[in-house]
Amino acid sequence: MLTRLLAVVLAAGLVTVAASVAHAAPLPADYSASTSGDVVSVGLNAVGLDTLDAAVGHSATTVDSTGTPRSRAESANVAANAVGIGVGVETAAAESTNATPDDTYNQSLGQVDVPGVLDTGLVSGTGQTHWASDSACVPDGDPIAQSTTTLAGATLGLPGLQILDLGTVSTTGSTSLNDGSVVATSSGNLADSSLLNGLVGIHVVNQPEITAQSNGTTGTVTSNNYAVDVTVDNAPAVRLEAGGQIPITLNIAGVATTDLTLTVGNLNDASAGATGEGNMSFITITGTIDLLGANAVTVDLGLLPLTAAATAPTGGVECDSLAAPVISRPADGSTTGDTTPTIGGTGTPGATVTVTEAGTTIGTADVDNDGTWSLVPDTALDLGSHTIVATQANGQATSPASDPDSFQIIDTTAPNPPVITDPADGSSTNDTTPPISGTAEPGSTVAVSVDGNQIGTTRADGDGNWTLVPLTPLAPGGHTATATATDAAGNSSDPSDPVDFTIDTTAPAAPVITQPADGSTTTDNTPTITGTGEPGATATVSVDGDQIGTATVNGDGDWMLNTPDPLADGDHTVSATQTDPAGNTSDADSVDFTVDATTQTPVIARPADGSSTRDTTPTISGTAEPGATVVVTDQDGTRLGTATTNSNGTWTFTSIALTPGGYTITAIATDPSGNRSGRSHPDRFTIDTTAPAPPVISDPADGTTITDNTPTIGGTGEPGATVTVTVDGDQIGTTIVNTNRRWTIGVTQPLGDGDHIVTATQTDPAGNTSDPSDPVDFTTDATPPAAPTIVTPADGAAITDTTPTITGTGEPGATVSVRIDGHRIGTARVRSDGSWTRPVDQPLDPGRHTITAVQTDPAGNTSDPTQSQFTEIDAAGLTPPVITDPGNGNTIGDTTPTISGTGTPGSTIAIFDGDNQIGTATVGADGTWTLTANTLDCGTHTIYAVQTQLQTTNTAVTLDTLIISSDPSNPITFTITCTTNNTGTGTGTGTNGEGLAETGTPTGLAPLAATGLLALLAGLALIRRRKHPTR
Repeated sequence: MLTRLLAVVLAAGLVTVAASVAHAAPLPADYSASTSGDVVSVGLNAVGLDTLDAAVGHSATTVDSTGTPRSRAESANVAANAVGIGVGVETAAAESTNATPDDTYNQSLGQVDVPGVLDTGLVSGTGQTHWASDSACVPDGDPIAQSTTTLAGATLGLPGLQILDLGTVSTTGSTSLNDGSVVATSSGNLADSSLLNGLVGIHVVNQPEITAQSNGTTGTVTSNNYAVDVTVDNAPAVRLEAGGQIPITLNIAGVATTDLTLTVGNLNDASAGATGEGNMSFITITGTIDLLGANAVTVDLGLLPLTAAATAPTGGVECDSLAAPVISRPADGSTTGDTTPTIGGTGTPGATVTVTEAGTTIGTADVDNDGTWSLVPDTALDLGSHTIVATQANGQATSPASDPDSFQIIDTTAPNPPVITDPADGSSTNDTTPPISGTAEPGSTVAVSVDGNQIGTTRADGDGNWTLVPLTPLAPGGHTATATATDAAGNSSDPSDPVDFTIDTTAPAAPVITQPADGSTTTDNTPTITGTGEPGATATVSVDGDQIGTATVNGDGDWMLNTPDPLADGDHTVSATQTDPAGNTSDADSVDFTVDATTQTPVIARPADGSSTRDTTPTISGTAEPGATVVVTDQDGTRLGTATTNSNGTWTFTSIALTPGGYTITAIATDPSGNRSGRSHPDRFTIDTTAPAPPVISDPADGTTITDNTPTIGGTGEPGATVTVTVDGDQIGTTIVNTNRRWTIGVTQPLGDGDHIVTATQTDPAGNTSDPSDPVDFTTDATPPAAPTIVTPADGAAITDTTPTITGTGEPGATVSVRIDGHRIGTARVRSDGSWTRPVDQPLDPGRHTITAVQTDPAGNTSDPTQSQFTEIDAAGLTPPVITDPGNGNTIGDTTPTISGTGTPGSTIAIFDGDNQIGTATVGADGTWTLTANTLDCGTHTIYAVQTQLQTTNTAVTLDTLIISSDPSNPITFTITCTTNNTGTGTGTGTNGEGLAETGTPTGLAPLAATGLLALLAGLALIRRRKHPTR
């Protein structure tokens, strides 16, 4: 039973094999490679049964550069060395030799299904081999031979026990060349699988792969880092790498007990010299299974046992250069009429042949397995001689060029008949030498015939176009034209299709314009223009000299054309000519007509827009097109009236009676042609019959006095109203009240000084006039007062008071403004008696000062200024002069007496007898002076001394003379006695400080007081100043 079961299981190991491809030849020495792999190897021994030994799912590749075949790939369900089972071997294989360089397979190797014992999926094998001929090399990396065997799952079992449950399993073997080395690779791929009813799980972490390689000097074999995770009876997974193992001891209740070991195999390296060789068994499962009630079974299972070997000659695998290909078609020296001839020959299978002419590629082709190739040029070749060569390349080597192949392409085909395109068939022309044109084969010679007679030849250009003009004029009437083409090889075409045409040189009669009628008026500014003419002719229509379009005369002789653009109102002239199909143009017919398609929109000029009127039947007027009827309506549609526009374009009428209020009116005009205008711009006005309130005069204020004799008069009123102003009963002008209700007007004619009365009325925009305003009384005082007088200090006086009181006279009630040296010191009011007084608040410096005074009367008129100068004296240190001799009351007999006294040192003393100066002297340093008087008359004399001292008031320019006199109230009186007695009496009176005034009738000599002298305050000497020239 067990033997049978095992046989069935092995038969179910369906495997697919794939073949590899090799590329290399010729070679300097032999090379070889091989791979093998099994899905599973089974070794079972049951006590009392035959020993079983079989490899299931076998794949293998072999390469031998000198063998037969040179490359082989195969797949088998069971290896040929299976022992103890009656299972037939199914194999798929591919082989390559020089004669058959490529071979492949893709084959199913069967499927076994024994219920309760074995269940497999599809088993298949794929493979390929390749071997180029002895003279070809293939690029590195391409497979020489490759096989893959795939088992789509399988189960191996005993009654009650599933020993092995495989997922999809495959093995692959591949051989190739790589940079001069021979490479053989064997790999496996195992999906998740299990043992012993699933109690043991197998999961491959890294799938196994071994690679053998030889470079001709050293052979090696290597593997990847393959690994497996194993779980036993739900215990944590154990990861096994190369050389790792795990025991599997289980008691499967009611079925069996096991004593197994699972091992991940090591790579066995058998490399020697230039040969790389090795093998490994990816997973082995060994031990015993005791079936309850049955024999014990010895188990030896191997999953994915792999082998690989590679041997290369010394120096590695190298390829010689490719031989040149051979061109056999077209035959050298042959002639063909085909511009895309087939070019072919022989070469190395798998190589690519490139054909060139003068360095330009004309096509490529791959060499087939039988060593032949062919191609058709990518672009048609020119006519004439050609010489071509070929090279071949396979990616590693490029051959030299082939022997040149020469051939000639000739033209043996007649060109197509040309086509006549002009004149068109059935057309007419008035040209007796009409250009005849058409198309033909480019470069061909075209011969043209008319009515069977050749009239000339021409050549078709590169685009195939040609034209011929007859040298001899053709007679009017019908003609037939044909053409033939002759190519450069001398091949002539058949004649073209004939073209019939007519020569017509007679112009048609002028067309007739039937609409618009001559002299008519139309309201259509795009009128339709119609007429009659010669059927088939083209009518050309112009308006005012500008062509507006064309129309074709129909078979009935009628034509019609719409005006494309609107015509302006006014007179127009339309004209038309017609041109027959031959091109003959007639004379023109013309028609005059008028377009009146619009009328101007009327304009309302009166009442002005926004105006007011108190007229309840206002005159309404405006402008419009002469002769038009204008209708005016208000905002309610009420017709206010109509009018006819005169020749000047104006219209007017008197409105129906209107009630007070606002109106918005518009106008529409209809001209004599019936054109109705658009509505005019609205005109807004108001009927207002209520007079406004009187205006108010606010300036000048009632009862005021003003100095402006052309005052501005202002006030308030109704915005937009016209204010009329009257002064003293005379109208002085009008002004408009602004939007702020204010108005002003200036008096243009000066008013006289005195009282005035101003009144005003206002007239609103509707023309309603108010009552007069309340009158306003005012006084005009525009005459300035006379300049005030300055009394003290007197002009030219010298004073010692540093804060003097300034006094003077002026107009009673006026205000006097006083300035000293340009600085305002204050004001003073003129008293009713005409006097004014202003004290100086701040002490003045010694020196000359100028007083300026102006007065402003109550009306505000200001006088001219008046000025006075005085000198402020620092009196400290001054000594008044004193006369010591002659003594007061003395009598002397000398008429030139010596007079002496005291004074301020350095000053000049002048002695006066009355107003007569009788002598001078200089005061000495001791303060004394002496002089001899001029001759005096006999009698009594009263003398006094005047002391003069120079003082600098401006050191740069001016010297002042300070005069100090003795006290005239205490003069020195003396008498001169003479031998002649002259007697008389005289009397007089005087006031201290004012000098003496003569009174009575003199009967003799008497001294006169020193008039004009100024009295010093506090009994000091009298003072005055005279200006001296600058020294």
